[in-house]
Amino acid sequence: MDKMTQFQIIFSDAVIHQSKIFLRAMLWGILFVAAYDCFRIFRRVIWHKMGWMAIEDLLFCVTGTVILYTLLFKYDYGAVRSYALFGISLGAAVYYFLVSRWFVDWIGRGLRIVFEKIMKFLSIMLKNIRKTGTIIKIGVHSKKHEKEKITHGNEKD
Repeated sequence: MDKMTQFQIIFSDAVIHQSKIFLRAMLWGILFVAAYDCFRIFRRVIWHKMGWMAIEDLLFCVTGTVILYTLLFKYDYGAVRSYALFGISLGAAVYYFLVSRWFVDWIGRGLRIVFEKIMKFLSIMLKNIRKTGTIIKIGVHSKKHEKEKITHGNEKD
């Protein structure tokens, strides 16, 4: 007997199916918290008011619930099993406690620095554009004013 056949004899197809769902559910939990970490990073880079944060959280939770239910429906024929919910929770907890804190901190700091440098560069560019625009307006105004002086000066002579 080959190893796969021995494995199937020991565990029934139902147990193998449930184990696959449990492992997938752990992965979904990890991905769910990782996606939320992207929101957390976005909030560290770009400041939000509390009202917007509440709306974002609500949309994220509703979207996440629909996605998780769709995945459960696809892989377990619509049955919401406790082991699948436990797998999602376990995957989310493992990711949160082992990775999330450092991921959000490092990526958030890095993107914040990049964002601040881009904003500083754009601010300097905008100041230069404003100065240049003012110089051009003053230059055009003064040339026009000089023409008027010349024209008026010749008429008076």
